[in-house]
Amino acid sequence: KFTFKIVEEPVTAVNLLKSGEIDYIWRLMPDLIEDLKGEPGIFTHNPGPTAAHIYFAIDHSRELMKSKTLRQAMAYGVPYDEIVNDVMRGYGVKSTGWSIPGQVGWFPGEEFPYKYDPDKARKLVQETGLSTPIDLGVCSWASFLPVWEQMSAIVKARLEAICITMQPQVMDDAVRYGGFFDHKYNINWTSSLWNIASPYTNLPPHFTQKGIDDGVSLFQFAHPTSDAAFAIAGDTTDLALRNVEITKAMRVLADEVSGVMVYWQVFPLVLRDWIEFDYINYQAPVPLWNMLWDFGFRTK
Repeated sequence: KFTFKIVEEPVTAVNLLKSGEIDYIWRLMPDLIEDLKGEPGIFTHNPGPTAAHIYFAIDHSRELMKSKTLRQAMAYGVPYDEIVNDVMRGYGVKSTGWSIPGQVGWFPGEEFPYKYDPDKARKLVQETGLSTPIDLGVCSWASFLPVWEQMSAIVKARLEAICITMQPQVMDDAVRYGGFFDHKYNINWTSSLWNIASPYTNLPPHFTQKGIDDGVSLFQFAHPTSDAAFAIAGDTTDLALRNVEITKAMRVLADEVSGVMVYWQVFPLVLRDWIEFDYINYQAPVPLWNMLWDFGFRTK
């Protein structure tokens, strides 16, 4: 029998765990997880990276963002290791494509072209031919994840060092997504759970021309190679061919900087030591997404 208790304040939840009034917490903030290390009777289970992706969504319909050179400068200008190691305390994995290992479309991380390189980023900014500093305007981030404020401050400072400016603003989801869909922002710092983990699921509408909102894809991204590959993958019943074509498309999306990929989220579970963690089903179906909602526990 499971009894779920809604606790609004994370610190209160931690105190309830320490006192034995609750038995586990999921998706706790990294600093609080670190504070619990060494606490008697409590341990942390790290299930590894999930299909929940933190990234900069780019509106490719806006004139400024049509510059691949600018998008590449941004991709080289984000301090990925600093975000994963310092802000997230290691509870994240630098993303090297839109698919994690085991998902359709995955390719080896060493083939991903973009790593933090401010010198290369500055050079690319100069090559855009745009007046500097290049202003990206409002960059929205979500109010539901407090550490995003730290991340946005770090990214803002690092991009300013390569002559790219932005104005990070916290917004509720309805406001920031509404503004992004209405093409008000160049950038929306966001998270998504990609539903391509299974070879049997539909193609992600974010990248296809047959996307959401009456056929408009989320990113407004188009490229002849990826468009053709997605078209083949969407029409075939041959799963091997489908995987080949989606992987081809994903390589193009990475190289062209369809979005600035930051990290795959890790959602540790903090549990009392009489609970034995059994499994997570990464393919557990829920409406809209294949999310990691299926847990297995047993008592020791």
